[in-house]
Amino acid sequence: MTDERTNGDSPKVSIIIPCYNVEKYLVETLESVKAQTFADYEVLLINDGSQDHTIDIIEEYCKSDFRFHVYTQKNQGVSVARNRGMDLARGDYVAFYDADDFIPKWALENMVMAAELEFADLVIGRYRIRNVSGTKMVKSSIRLSNKRTIRRFDPDMLWAFSVCNKLFRRAAIEKLHLRFRTDLKITEDGLFLIQFAHNCGKITGAPVIAYEYRRRPFWEEASATQMASLQQLKYSHQTFQLLEKRILEDTKMEGSSEEHMDGDYAQAIKDRLIYRSTFYNRFVRSDFLADYYRKLWLSDTDLSTELEIHLEYCRQQMFPDMWEKILEQNPELRLHEGVMTRKKAAERPFVTIYLKRTLMEDEVNGILNSCYKQEMPFFEILADGELEPRVTETYKAKENFHFRKIERRLSEQVKGEFIIILDEELWFTENTLNELLSVFWERPQLQSILIPIMELKQGKMVAARCYSCKAGDVFKSPKMFRTPFLAYRKKGAVDWIEGQPEEGKGFMMKKPEGFK
Repeated sequence: MTDERTNGDSPKVSIIIPCYNVEKYLVETLESVKAQTFADYEVLLINDGSQDHTIDIIEEYCKSDFRFHVYTQKNQGVSVARNRGMDLARGDYVAFYDADDFIPKWALENMVMAAELEFADLVIGRYRIRNVSGTKMVKSSIRLSNKRTIRRFDPDMLWAFSVCNKLFRRAAIEKLHLRFRTDLKITEDGLFLIQFAHNCGKITGAPVIAYEYRRRPFWEEASATQMASLQQLKYSHQTFQLLEKRILEDTKMEGSSEEHMDGDYAQAIKDRLIYRSTFYNRFVRSDFLADYYRKLWLSDTDLSTELEIHLEYCRQQMFPDMWEKILEQNPELRLHEGVMTRKKAAERPFVTIYLKRTLMEDEVNGILNSCYKQEMPFFEILADGELEPRVTETYKAKENFHFRKIERRLSEQVKGEFIIILDEELWFTENTLNELLSVFWERPQLQSILIPIMELKQGKMVAARCYSCKAGDVFKSPKMFRTPFLAYRKKGAVDWIEGQPEEGKGFMMKKPEGFK
C-alpha cells in the first residue's frame, strides 16, 4: 500500500502508533481508536518492520477508514517510529499510543476539550494499568488530571513519564524542535516529556481515563536470562544522567540573595528543590529498586556493586526524610543493611518455596519461571532431589536454588522464616511474596494463611470457588492460579508437614493442631 495521503483539511489530532509484531493485540487497540466519540483525527500507523501479520491488519483498517494511514520502515525502534509520525503529522495536536493498549471511548474528546478550553500546550489525563487479574490507576496521573493548572515543576510529573496519557500541541513541539532521542533504550519518553513540559506554555489536566496500559502476563514476557541485565542498568543510568542534567539546568534560580527574598521567590526555590529531590526519589523507587534490585535473580550477573553506587549517589542528593521513607516502606528489601549480593541474599531468605517430587517437568519449570519474577529477592527454592532431571540448568545455577538432602531433616534445610509447599502446578504473580510477607508481619499471631486464587481460563482470570476457613486465616488478595494452598510460619510447621502422607494432593488444606 502506498504511503501517500490525499490532500484535504488538516485533522484536529494526529494519533501516532508505532507497530511491531502486535498482531495479537492490534485489532483491540485500533477498534478502541475507531470507537472514540471524537472523530476529527488521523491515525499514522508506523509499521516498524513487523514479521507477523501486523501489516495485514493495518492495511485492512486503512482500506476501510480514510483516517488510517500506514508507513512501513525497517525495524528501528519506537523512537524512530514516533519521530517519523511527527514528521508526517498534520493535526493541531499529537497523541502517542502504543499498538497493544486500549483507549477509552471518551478519552480523546475530553483531552481535546481541555486543551481548547484552557489554551494548553499539554494535557494530562489518567493512566490505568490493566493486567490479567484486574486494573489499577496510577495515583500521580489522578492528581495531575484533577488540576486545572499544572506547574511545570510539579513533582507528580516525575512519576508520570509515559507520553501515552497526554495530548501535545504540535506547534509547541515544532517550536522547541523536539524529537525522541533514538540512542536511548529506556525512558526515552520521560526525557521527551520533561524537555517539553519545562519549556511549553500552559499545562492542564483532564479528569478522564485517557489511556489503559496492557501489562502482559509474565509468561509472555522475555525469559529470565534476558531481563534486568547489566547492559539494561547502564541504559537506565544513561537516561538518568541526561534527565538529571536537564532538571538541574532548568531548575536553576538566580537573583535576590536569601535575606532579600520575597515570599514568591522563596516558594519558587522550595518548589524547585522538592522537584529535584523527587527526581532522585523517583529513580530510586521506580528504576534502580523496582527494575533491578527487586529483580535481583533475573540479571545476567550480580548487579549489587553498581546498584549500591547509584543508590548512594541518589541518597546524597535527596532530602533525608525521603530516603527514610524508602527504608520504612520497603522492609522486605533490607536497605538499611545496604545492597546485598545474590550470595548474601540467598543465605538470608524470608520465604522458602518447597517443590515436591510430584511435579512434572513442564510444571516445575513453569513454577520456577514465576518464582524468579517475584519483586522480592529474599527467597529460596528447595526442591526434592527427584526433580533434578526435570529442572533446567538456568535455575540450578542460581545461588538460592537447592535440592533437598534426604539424609537431613527438612527443618534443618529450610532457611526461610515462612514456607510454601507446592505439590502441583501453581504460578505466582510478581507481588505474591511481597503480599504474603505483609500479611504475616502485620498479624504476627497468624501461623498459617490460606491463599485464595484466580483460575486462568482462555487467557482470562476467573474467580475460583471460595473455600471455607476462618476470617483470620484468609490472605484476601487473589494472587495465584489453579488451586488454593497454605503458607506457614516455619516454627512448628515443617515437622508437621514432613509427617504428612505422600498419597494424594490435598494435605495442604489441613492445618496443624493449634495453628490459628
